[in-house]
Amino acid sequence: MSESGSGSPARRTAAVGAAVVVLAALALVVVLPKASPLGSGVRAVGPAGVAAPLPEGAGTAQRLAAVQKVLDARGAAVRRDDAQAWARTQTAQAKAPVFSRLAALPFVRWAYTPSSPTTSTDDLVVLPVRLTMRFAGETADASWLETVTLRRTGGAWKVVSEVSRGERAALWELGTLRVVTGTRSLVIGIDSPTSTLRRYAATADRVVPQVTAMWGRGWSRYAVVIVPRTVGQLARALGRTAASLDGYAAVTTAEGGIVAGAHTAERVWVNTPAMADLSALGRQVVLRHEMTHVATYAPEHPDAPLWLVEGVAEWMGYRGSGIPLAVATGDLLDAVRRGRTVAPLPDDAAFAGASVDLAYESAHLACALIVERYGAADLVALYRAVVLDGQDVATAFESVTGDPLASLEKDWRSRARSLAS
Repeated sequence: MSESGSGSPARRTAAVGAAVVVLAALALVVVLPKASPLGSGVRAVGPAGVAAPLPEGAGTAQRLAAVQKVLDARGAAVRRDDAQAWARTQTAQAKAPVFSRLAALPFVRWAYTPSSPTTSTDDLVVLPVRLTMRFAGETADASWLETVTLRRTGGAWKVVSEVSRGERAALWELGTLRVVTGTRSLVIGIDSPTSTLRRYAATADRVVPQVTAMWGRGWSRYAVVIVPRTVGQLARALGRTAASLDGYAAVTTAEGGIVAGAHTAERVWVNTPAMADLSALGRQVVLRHEMTHVATYAPEHPDAPLWLVEGVAEWMGYRGSGIPLAVATGDLLDAVRRGRTVAPLPDDAAFAGASVDLAYESAHLACALIVERYGAADLVALYRAVVLDGQDVATAFESVTGDPLASLEKDWRSRARSLAS
């Protein structure tokens, strides 16, 4: 299920021997246009939140400066949880985010950066904007594209509409929001009970240091997990159909434009009904897989070879779980027993369609063999060289291990036959 602008799709596998069904996860990147400078949208402004009247016939630049003051005031209102200040920037019947939902979220940044207006008259401005956001605990910004429409009424500019652009629905458009904060996590529920959110926070708090122990400290070391109540809500959040998410346990997204030299906020979205079918161990495997994607910035590298991206996440997801490799790769071994030819290092196309399970398990086995033969540090070094630095796989493998890539494929075939026997 590969698609333009996306990372790697997921698969479903059964770890029957451990009495757990594990649904490993989809790493999906939603790429927005390159970010613009933040400009004045991050300044703190006074509580009034409306522009002074403009003289008749004022030019576009002066008009847009007045509009920016309104946007600045809206940003300050969100950061300060000031519902009255927010209300003063818009008309009574404005089509805009419900402030009580915004107030439920721990924003430390909410800033509007406008593009050229599509309409600009003395009394009406229609303005495409980039909304830049950050939650407390995050180390990178998220961004969102909106259209804001403002009218000049009673001598002041006010928002009459603030709506999302694109196929995805904004978090605050999906339902009632609740938040649970862990020691290393922020869990946001959409129409979800607090008890469920606490369980996810506890699991995320366990998983984050486990991923850090493998990957190192060079990442946020913080999990933002979003828990919609229904698959329909998840589908709206991702701009997908509910049917396309059947059997997928979680999705990792990069929430904004990919800019060279900078990271964007990454978040894990849970398919709650699918995760509800898992044991506590299964949910931990899934979240460890997902947090590996976050730590390794996988959604920010949609062109990286999926066998390495997903293989590393699968290996890390199962690491320390007590689930044997032969169980975690059960579908693959069944195929080997039946005499089916399976690629040791599957190409990206294999991670879509009917053979997606085999692709994930093939990649998992390949990465497990690298760890067994060379050590976890070399697997991490290979990932960094290929995914983060853009090196050719064969060249990077030989540089890291001293062996040709063909030796890994040979070992894979031998080990697959051994496990299947």
